[in-house]
Amino acid sequence: MDRIPPGSFVVANHCSYLDILVLGSLFPAVFVAKKEVESWFIIGLLARLAGTVFVNRTSRMKTISAMEEIDNRLSSGINVILFPEGTTNNGIDMLAFKSSFFKIPVEGNNPVLPVSLIYSHVDEKPIGEDEKDCIAWHGAMSLCPHLWNMLGMRQIDVKVHFNPLILDTTIFNQLHARKVLCSFAHRSVRSGWESLQQESMEQF
Repeated sequence: MDRIPPGSFVVANHCSYLDILVLGSLFPAVFVAKKEVESWFIIGLLARLAGTVFVNRTSRMKTISAMEEIDNRLSSGINVILFPEGTTNNGIDMLAFKSSFFKIPVEGNNPVLPVSLIYSHVDEKPIGEDEKDCIAWHGAMSLCPHLWNMLGMRQIDVKVHFNPLILDTTIFNQLHARKVLCSFAHRSVRSGWESLQQESMEQF
């Protein structure tokens, strides 16, 4: 994509902490992350330095405060990247999107950009389903051993697909609008994700 409109609400699938580095290298933006990330080794420090909006999901008032902060960033022309799955997936399949934060672009009529990404090769070798865990970080995996193993890799190939931009969210201005927009964005991200998977399989 040549240019992302300022103040875009960017949503993407999420299987690894590497997703942050990948998307952060493509266009200027701040991320939305759960509060726990702030205390993670190295990653937490980088997230704070990058201006990440941390969401405390145990407190409704703090969640509302985070949503207001996101809205302020978007209104100021700052792109915001959200992983609506709410956690990392296993790299084999996408999780459902949570709809709560889609209220923000619906009410603010912010452009929504669905983005899909997959990791296709490690050290020039294709990643099959049995090797997905070398990149995907999910479930009860410990962070430090996974990160240490990844630092030993010479090259990681990632494919990113920018799906059609949703420029006018007022079309979702109806009952349950955020859920409708959430579902629409999920189908868009999944479609791009499946295309990347197919493209990767054809290269095996």
